[in-house]
Amino acid sequence: MEYKFFAEKLISSQKKNMFMFFVIGIFAPFMLGFALMSMWAVSFWKKNPQVIITEEYITINQGPIRAAGRYILSEIESISWTKKRQCIITHEGQDKKFMLGSLSDHSFETVKTALENTVAANG
Repeated sequence: MEYKFFAEKLISSQKKNMFMFFVIGIFAPFMLGFALMSMWAVSFWKKNPQVIITEEYITINQGPIRAAGRYILSEIESISWTKKRQCIITHEGQDKKFMLGSLSDHSFETVKTALENTVAANG
């Protein structure tokens, strides 16, 4: 089974930015470029989930430019969290940091619980 979690907070803030840039674009046409970039960001995050969890692996999408991190759940050694919703995964002796702040509160807690249970099961 595959579970997908989308960046709801980021989508809503980008929609607000898009509207603001369109309004400002009436008086300063060069600002319409920022509105188009906001539209592109909204369409990217609506199509691509930020986190995908399956029975075998987890994929964390960093954005349209950075590569997504994909880890086999049984190979994750440890996981820790910062106050700013940053996930630090230790995999094969290396620490990788992922920002999960744009997930909704419910999605964040679900991902956090799933990862902590996986690490506990790995021992």
